[in-house]
Amino acid sequence: MRLRRRPLPHGHKNPPSAGHKTGFALHKIVGQLDSWIVGQLVSCAAVIITTCSPFCDGATRRFVSPRSGAFVVHAKRQSHSLCYNGYMQNAPAIYPDEAYAIRGAIFEVYRELGNGFREEVYQQCLERELALRQIPFESKRELRIYYKGEPIEKTYVPDFVCYDKIIVEIKAVAALTGEHRAQLMNYLKLTHFRLGLLVNFGAYPKVAIEHWAN
Repeated sequence: MRLRRRPLPHGHKNPPSAGHKTGFALHKIVGQLDSWIVGQLVSCAAVIITTCSPFCDGATRRFVSPRSGAFVVHAKRQSHSLCYNGYMQNAPAIYPDEAYAIRGAIFEVYRELGNGFREEVYQQCLERELALRQIPFESKRELRIYYKGEPIEKTYVPDFVCYDKIIVEIKAVAALTGEHRAQLMNYLKLTHFRLGLLVNFGAYPKVAIEHWAN
């Protein structure tokens, strides 16, 4: 004999089965988990160095020419900026206007030359571009190195000193290394400069610029 479920009065719905309840609970948990994962990824994106597209200069959020093929390594939140041995990469509050002007000159050199040339070629072209943009700079200027407040005989010769307060070091290598970064950071400490720009014209398809603050 086949048993039949008794129909409910009009206006009442059948109560959900145990399987339906379990499926709904799992769906809710998965949805919450997805939201949590997305939130973590977004949070991590503010901590990890973010590579900006050629259309936007992320450090100042100003648009640059898509033809420049340039990008800036930066952190979106200053409080979460990458720190390396006490030096913070990309503190936008340090000389933002001056750094923006220097980056514009770097972008233009890369737009004209691309990658593949020797460092000396980029050095001379950047000298000319900085002069055309009336950005104050000194090329291969000797800087005194201080130890415990006293100068030593050894001097440091950066590629550029712009605005008498920003060091610019240029490279033409496949990728920047920890040695390149450590060298710049050590010189920032020993010369008492607050901001340094590490530039790699050898990167492809975009020039790489890293900001390091003392």
